[in-house]
Amino acid sequence: MRQDRFIIVTADSQFELNWTFSAAALHPGSVDPSALGRRSTGSVLQRFGDGQRTPGPFVLSGHVWNDGQDARAIRTEIVNIQAAVAAAQSVLRDTPTGQYWYSGFQGGPSPEVTPDGIGGYRVRLEFWPSRAEFVPLPPANARPLLSRRTPSDTFFPEYFLARGPRAVGDTGSGSARDYVTTAWALSVATGSRLVSLWRQQNDAWEHVETPGHPIIGQVAPAGSRRFSLAFDQAAQPTVAYEQLSDVHVTRYDSVSGGYVQNVSVPGVDPILVLDAAWHGSIGGSDLLLFHLSADRTQVIARVQSEIWATPHTLHNYGVPVILDRVVPLPFRYQLLLSDATGEPQALQLLSDFYPVPAEDNLGVVGYPPASGSYVNVVMRAGDYADSISAAGLPPSGGAYAEAIELLEFGPDAVSATGLPPSGGAYAPAMEYVEPDADAVTATGLPPTGGEIVNVTIRLPNEHLDELEVTAFPPSGGAYELA
Repeated sequence: MRQDRFIIVTADSQFELNWTFSAAALHPGSVDPSALGRRSTGSVLQRFGDGQRTPGPFVLSGHVWNDGQDARAIRTEIVNIQAAVAAAQSVLRDTPTGQYWYSGFQGGPSPEVTPDGIGGYRVRLEFWPSRAEFVPLPPANARPLLSRRTPSDTFFPEYFLARGPRAVGDTGSGSARDYVTTAWALSVATGSRLVSLWRQQNDAWEHVETPGHPIIGQVAPAGSRRFSLAFDQAAQPTVAYEQLSDVHVTRYDSVSGGYVQNVSVPGVDPILVLDAAWHGSIGGSDLLLFHLSADRTQVIARVQSEIWATPHTLHNYGVPVILDRVVPLPFRYQLLLSDATGEPQALQLLSDFYPVPAEDNLGVVGYPPASGSYVNVVMRAGDYADSISAAGLPPSGGAYAEAIELLEFGPDAVSATGLPPSGGAYAPAMEYVEPDADAVTATGLPPTGGEIVNVTIRLPNEHLDELEVTAFPPSGGAYELA
């Protein structure tokens, strides 16, 4: 198995040089001694810091040959190298202990090609200057296990990166950002095949123990491959892997309070992901399991809330493909797939948008429809009637009846004011008073004409002494005694 390789990266492709290519030094150009440092784990001096001088071009040297003396194959490889150098943007050096990226290239001159005298060619490549950045891998009992990207002749490391919580079981405030705040890695070591969980802390990788987990901290089952990692809603690690064309899932069971391994479905190339990573809400989130059918032609998704029992076919390519990764995008995701040779598929799968959750700080701008029918939306207020306000407009026609308001006051609060009518007959109010008899005084005046009939007033005997009568004789006429 190749231990050290150089890959030329262009804007739209990658080209891996054969195993003979190497660099005279790890870093291009001369190095200032003050930029060297000694790692705590060894005695080797390594360059560190940013902005150090790299005055000379980055140079790689190697051989191009063909055991079958196939001149056409040799020429094809040299032409491909020339094209890759001309379009080079960076070069990746992949080693068992880490990856070195040489970035910022602007291509390079045509490679120097000279015969080696035995049917092949010596090839010298130059890339315009750049600076290298070192990306360390976790110091897992040596290097990750390499697995074949079936059915191609390419390989990938059993080393899966994922975003997760600050610690196993730490849900933080419960918001989605607390579930993706830290970088985690799951690795399978070469030789021992030990499965390890790593957490990144301050640019260093820390080994994390997970007691009771059937996979993490254990030797990988025989024939297992394509390990992937995701954290569930309880911030517990869930692991999926492929074994003999079956996908197995090890998950945390909140009822028993431990890890169980009771999910097994037919398929290959499994990838786990928590969909809250792209729609941003733990409430209603799901762990999603993506994989291929056993014949590699169909892309299938399974959902945690369905115990991964129901296969949802996303697409049928009709030919064998390789499922490489699931990439989170804002409120959606994309699946990255390659063909049977390992080259990226022309048709990549992009999901529909997830529903956008409404929050207090969500702003909405509405525009009226240009045409069509409008159906009024009725919102039921429920228990919020006291917050409802309504505006009423008068009718444009018809009869209007004034509202009548009935009030009932106590009798001591009633006052009345009477106004005389402006027309009609007027009857004066009559007031009847019955005084006591001893308060009555009468004065009689004789008529000025006509006959007079004697008037007799009868009073009770007890009031005779209080009656005073004054009589005036008539001024004319006849008087007859009764």
